[in-house]
Amino acid sequence: MLVKKIVDSIPTEVNKYNRFNIDKDIPKLTTEELTALVEHVRLIGYARVSTVDQAERGWSLESQIESIYSKAKEEGFQDQQILIVVEMGKSGDDPDRPALNFVLGLIKDGVGNGGKFVCLHPDRFSRSFFQGMSIYYEITNYGIDVNYIEFDYDPDNPESALMYNIHMSIAQYNKSKILANSKRGRRQKLKSGEIPGIRKIFGYDFDKETDKLVENPEEKEIYQLMVDWILNGKDGREMTCSKIAKELAKLGYKPPESNVWYQTTVSRVLRCETYKGFIYFGKSEIIQKNGKKVEIEKPKEEWFKIPVPAYIDEPTWNRVQEELDKREKRHRGRPSMHHLLKGLVRCGRCGASVASGGHSFTKNNKYYYYACTRKSTKGWVQKTGESYYQRCKGSNWRTDIIDPLIWNWVIDHLKEPEKIIQTFLEKQGNPHEIQEMQDKLSRLQSTLKDREGEKERLIFMFQKKWITPEEMNRKMEDVMKEIMEVQEEVDLLQNSLNNLLKEFDSFELLKSKLRQFYKYVTKQEHLTDQLKREILGIFINRVILYDDKVEIYAKWGEGLKVMNESGAPDPVQAIDQKFLSNRHRNYKSSQIHGRQ
Repeated sequence: MLVKKIVDSIPTEVNKYNRFNIDKDIPKLTTEELTALVEHVRLIGYARVSTVDQAERGWSLESQIESIYSKAKEEGFQDQQILIVVEMGKSGDDPDRPALNFVLGLIKDGVGNGGKFVCLHPDRFSRSFFQGMSIYYEITNYGIDVNYIEFDYDPDNPESALMYNIHMSIAQYNKSKILANSKRGRRQKLKSGEIPGIRKIFGYDFDKETDKLVENPEEKEIYQLMVDWILNGKDGREMTCSKIAKELAKLGYKPPESNVWYQTTVSRVLRCETYKGFIYFGKSEIIQKNGKKVEIEKPKEEWFKIPVPAYIDEPTWNRVQEELDKREKRHRGRPSMHHLLKGLVRCGRCGASVASGGHSFTKNNKYYYYACTRKSTKGWVQKTGESYYQRCKGSNWRTDIIDPLIWNWVIDHLKEPEKIIQTFLEKQGNPHEIQEMQDKLSRLQSTLKDREGEKERLIFMFQKKWITPEEMNRKMEDVMKEIMEVQEEVDLLQNSLNNLLKEFDSFELLKSKLRQFYKYVTKQEHLTDQLKREILGIFINRVILYDDKVEIYAKWGEGLKVMNESGAPDPVQAIDQKFLSNRHRNYKSSQIHGRQ
């Protein structure tokens, strides 16, 4: 089952129905995979569900999928001819749904053309009448017959079209009504001082009978300990958020989540205004804009202020904020202005992120470093007080070595954009596939011409009465059947070839743009570090730093290891292990890494 094998190769969840489960990222198909789908798939199913749908009608994704699959089998489709795409929890109001876009993209590429599209109900397309009709016509324009399992729609029947319009209008009305009722109910609760559901706030419990926050005595005690320690210290020691977290863990106090006290947890709790005796609701509102959910801020006079038990007065809370500000200013993280790879680097020793790591001095120079973030502990286990993370041991990496290495690697590759394009083509499939498909198409067209000639010969023989009408019909039926099969294969192959040629044209355009970009970058006498960061972000997925090697993962291909031994992949030069050490020494009149 070729389609099954291809679908299984895609990094999405798949099951027996040749099914794509799509949440955010749209799967990228190679030319080979797309060609196989074009050749085999004759029915595309689409399933979508939201919590509103489940509450209203008891629909679930699995029940929709089973219904689509059963419908396909009833109509005689084989498993390899069925492709079901599942929208994971997206609203029907959003026209930019990843699974829907994936389906429409497949249809434009020729998948399912001339076949069927099946979904449960018209409102699976959209709860908006105009959006739903737009999607319907976009699909039918490719010669695909749209079928609904729970609605019989005949576009040529006026009564059926009227009922379809009524159903879509009702779906849109119901959606708007549900949202309006929900908002009205929340506002009414807030006006009466009640809370319409809330996430857990440390120090409080939510009383479901009164819809109010009530004291949690144990957590209130912990909060008051935090306040006391940040203001007055403990046992004569000044306490930071990290020290407070560690002390609470050692004393066995239960953290808000799991069994770990984090420095960020303490900081977040001490910054929270709720403990002054009130909580605000309605600071923002979610609205639908062009099918998208958009959060808009509301003016403070429209906020709802709900009273809750107070644990701290205003002057004391302000003192806590002042102390936190002092400590943050004193222990603020190091600036990353000298680091080009901000957000792109990870530690090869432990897998943690890498950030700016301080600096050091020599007689004439100042050196900046990358450091693994797991070198400093930020979480402690309840009761034992032990570090939750295993500290990363190893040297830091100097920016004046790592940054030029990565920058020059990218620039060297931009010199020869053909190699980048070649890598793209190899990822998409066989780079010689265009020629192979053209050769195959030529052979099929030659076969088709021969069969057309055979048809003409049969007609001539019949006209000369060299064969009987029965022989004519029997032989003509065989020839016509073969012509139709070959013609179908020609059409599919031509469609796939056209898609591949479009892709090839796109790569040629990309090659031209890369050359222009290289000229621009190399002509500039001085590029700012910020511009360099942006350029590296375009071409680099991530960089992994080890003690003795660097791994560069470009966006156009697989990772490249810059090793500490000879024979590093072209065009990057091999790097000696000494090069990655962070000890200072004078080497050939230049400051480099060196391990003595």
